[in-house]
Amino acid sequence: HYQLDAGKAMLLCVPHDHAYFLPPDSDHWEFIYFVMVGEDALRLWYELIRNNGPVGHFALSSRTVELAAELCLDLELGRLVSPLEASARTYHWLMMLMEELRPAGDERCRAPAWLAAVTRHCQAHFSEDLSLETLAAVAGCSRFHFARQFSRAQGVTPGVYVRRLRLFHAVRLLQLERLSIKEVAASAGFHDANYFCKAFRREFGVSPGVYRRGDRSR
Repeated sequence: HYQLDAGKAMLLCVPHDHAYFLPPDSDHWEFIYFVMVGEDALRLWYELIRNNGPVGHFALSSRTVELAAELCLDLELGRLVSPLEASARTYHWLMMLMEELRPAGDERCRAPAWLAAVTRHCQAHFSEDLSLETLAAVAGCSRFHFARQFSRAQGVTPGVYVRRLRLFHAVRLLQLERLSIKEVAASAGFHDANYFCKAFRREFGVSPGVYRRGDRSR
């Protein structure tokens, strides 16, 4: 039995033997929920529950909760119609959730102090030169030490992290802007449009042109 006060949320898998009830002094509650499917989502969700238990504790200024509200609002207003973008944003939300809820005392996965500065720099300057040397300088450490520690903390190499940032930006441009594929590639930080198309197909399973047309069968 768990009491859910403000700042707490249930972490459930369905089907599962669980039940929840309103307290005697309340006749309603407000909640946000997502339904996630797929092997990766289930694997990460089970890992989250295994590491944190069935109840998550959130800060008053939780960015995870803000992202959830933004995602729901975009869906309600019809601003999110692409299944690929919905998957990308939901996966990003899941990663943020795991970051916020992971045990503070777990030294194995505690992020280096410089990691937040590096990720902020990447998000603000993803279309610029983000070489390993540049990011190591932001982190204030050697290339080798930075690459090893970043990969350990993020689960991907710096190059993969930057490429995915650029690809997710490209997804938004394809959805919202009337730009050529070459212009989308340049805006997202890809100097070679052919490489951009190959990277996009490898990440999302379709070419940028097919994605823009909404033809998921090709």
